[in-house]
Amino acid sequence: MGSLLVDLVSFQVRGRERVLVLLSLSTGLLAVQFGLLDAWTSAALMLLASARFLVSRRGSSPHWEAVFLSLATVIFLILPFSMAGVLAWLGNCAQTHAAFLQDDRRMRVQLMVGTLLWIAHNLLLNAWVSVLAESAFLLSNGVGLLRFHILPGLRKVRPIP
Repeated sequence: MGSLLVDLVSFQVRGRERVLVLLSLSTGLLAVQFGLLDAWTSAALMLLASARFLVSRRGSSPHWEAVFLSLATVIFLILPFSMAGVLAWLGNCAQTHAAFLQDDRRMRVQLMVGTLLWIAHNLLLNAWVSVLAESAFLLSNGVGLLRFHILPGLRKVRPIP
């Protein structure tokens, strides 16, 4: 439930670095939950995601993105195979790419893609609290995208007389 609250707050703050710190906390809490569900691939990928968000807040080096994508792939390959693991790996890769994007708008959209994959993953595991948390994350991210990027652009458009 703590992850749910952090997700709700995460995208209502402005600024890439603040968002990434909150995402690190949220994914760390989700890693614990997946461990309790014996979903070890998911737990390991969420723990990796927590570290990734902390590292990516300091920059968007393609080197670090490659390191985290490689680590996610190693985790996926060495732990037991499952369809949930495939979705977790794909979601992690999408969100890894997002974390290293400097543009806040593109980061939010790419995180939404990864979140949809994690929601599908959570449904497969019957992890309903995680479905709720990821859905809140998706909704909060969408509201933040609307508030910070879409609505300000619409306000600048003048109607044709």
